[in-house]
Amino acid sequence: MQAHTLPLTASGEGASWADSVRSGVAWGAIFAGAAAAGALSLILFMLGIGLGLSTVSPFAISTQPIGWSSIGWIALTELLASGVGGYMAGRLHTRWNSTSRDEAGFRDMAHGMLAWAVASLMMAALLASSVRAVASGAVDIASNTAANAGAPNLTEYYADMMLRGGNPGDAAGAGLRNEVGKILLANARSNSMAAEDRAYLLRMVMARSGANEADAGARVDAVYTRFERATAEAQAQAREAADRARRAAAYSALWMVAALVLGALTASVCAGLAGRGRARERTPEDSGLP
Repeated sequence: MQAHTLPLTASGEGASWADSVRSGVAWGAIFAGAAAAGALSLILFMLGIGLGLSTVSPFAISTQPIGWSSIGWIALTELLASGVGGYMAGRLHTRWNSTSRDEAGFRDMAHGMLAWAVASLMMAALLASSVRAVASGAVDIASNTAANAGAPNLTEYYADMMLRGGNPGDAAGAGLRNEVGKILLANARSNSMAAEDRAYLLRMVMARSGANEADAGARVDAVYTRFERATAEAQAQAREAADRARRAAAYSALWMVAALVLGALTASVCAGLAGRGRARERTPEDSGLP
């Protein structure tokens, strides 16, 4: 008996059988669209930096929120790149001959969405340092700034003030300044001067300046009070800067999410339009196809 095989033609039972065993996902078209979207995103990203329209840097985090010009440029970049990638993904894959028009339209839009997703993951991997900076930048700024508020310049200044000798230009050594600075910092954090620390600083000031006990005590109290006030102000400024950094990071992240959602919708719509354009290119032999 002669064996018959189903021809893999553009129409008929052979085409239906071929589509039934073929995956509905054309990864080649998806990766082609993703590559186009990623490349265009990188070009527009660098162009935005060159034109001063982008505040996003892969090397640092800004404590200022994204301006309107940057928001517009990010949205335009996502719209153009996603549109091009989605259109290519929808146009490059082969037709599903046995599917209905609605199903074919859904698959086209799904290919655009997948191309956008792959391109987004590629850009996230490429700019991994930016993602880490946005995620941890505000925390780093808060911890580092608060920990270093008033140090070392502030403590060195007040240590020098405490240890001023009788003659101008008679500066104390670095080791002595460091010791006094540590004492001032430790007591400022506890909001009170320990009696033994005050007595030790009193003897040190008397030895350095030659002042009597009353004058040396007045200097110790005055310098410590000024140092405590300056440290509190520096810590308040550090907390304010940390809050600004957190707000800027949150504000920037929200606009990034909005831009990504816009890109996903644009890629899907453009892929659907590409599928319709492909359908209009049918030959007379394909007239019976959906």
